[in-house]
Amino acid sequence: FFAAGANSGMIYKLDDGTSDNETAIATYYKSPAFHANAPERDKQWKKVRTTAKATGSISATLNYWVDFVDRSDPRTFSVATGASTNIKTDRQLLEQGSNGRYLELSLNQTNGTTDFQVYDITAYAAVKEDV
Repeated sequence: FFAAGANSGMIYKLDDGTSDNETAIATYYKSPAFHANAPERDKQWKKVRTTAKATGSISATLNYWVDFVDRSDPRTFSVATGASTNIKTDRQLLEQGSNGRYLELSLNQTNGTTDFQVYDITAYAAVKEDV
């Protein structure tokens, strides 16, 4: 795509590549906040199931946060490595202490510029009873 500056006489070409100054642009998916149909109740987040398909070989991680904590320190686990084109976890067990009202997930490509399509992300929780 090209555009012209009306007063400067310059012609500008907008970015049409897959990198940012030779640095690959990583693909990622960030979920909305899950609340297990009980946003006002505490819960113990137990498991996550993900299903996605990559356009080529991919390495990917799944990051998660409970109750909107600091994004710079997520809990992380690998969901695909190297030659894989499938990103799938079958009810990946979350760490002990994953307690709170909300769960957020981020599926991140970690090698190059391979795109992926997310088919399913499901979170499982035990909703705590009121005392």
